[in-house]
Amino acid sequence: MPVHNGTGQLGTEGLEETPASLNVPGTATGSSEETGARTGSGCSQLDDQAAYDLLEKLYPVTVNGAAPKRSVRALLTWVHERYCYNCWRRDQLQLRMQHVLEHFDRRLPSENRVRSWIEEQGWTANVPDAALVLRQ
Repeated sequence: MPVHNGTGQLGTEGLEETPASLNVPGTATGSSEETGARTGSGCSQLDDQAAYDLLEKLYPVTVNGAAPKRSVRALLTWVHERYCYNCWRRDQLQLRMQHVLEHFDRRLPSENRVRSWIEEQGWTANVPDAALVLRQ
């Protein structure tokens, strides 16, 4: 399994091979052409958006889905891990806010009703603020 070596490139120091299901560019199972990545000595580098596109392809943003674990994000996106995490959470929050608005599509309810409905969803992280939802 490739590991981040601090330079935005992959190394394989003492780790097993990357699972084929991950299809990580620049490894034995992935091709660098998929993301338009530059190749050097068998390693690839991604820009922020290409790294996020790869993460989103393998871990689509859903209303009730959990964000990929940090170890998985670091494996897939290397130095762009934090950027990708923030983008993934931002997209999920927007999706959740849209989901709340679609639930109350006929007319806007009170802030307390929106807050109660959001609590019923069981979301513990990345929870939209009821007041912010109503302002949209």
